[in-house]
Amino acid sequence: QEILQALDDNVYELTKTVENEKTERRLNVGKFKDDAKDTLYQYQKSITDFQEKSMNEFNKMKEKIEKDVFDRLEAQDDLVDNLSNSVKNFQETLKKISN
Repeated sequence: QEILQALDDNVYELTKTVENEKTERRLNVGKFKDDAKDTLYQYQKSITDFQEKSMNEFNKMKEKIEKDVFDRLEAQDDLVDNLSNSVKNFQETLKKISN
């Protein structure tokens, strides 16, 4: 009878130990899943932030280039207008001199 009782006690202790280990494993797996979800969220947020910042910088550079091109074209137009006026004035002066 003592042997059976000792055997029952050992079975109870082993069952208790196994159940505790299962519970601990489940908690660890749950914690791992939560940590993985948090890490994934942080990576996704970092990627989204990087994309947003990159697009903002790209748009700023694009606007600056467009403005520079416009300014250069405008300056070239002014230069051509000035040259055209100079040539016209020179031609008019030559006409007056030749008459």
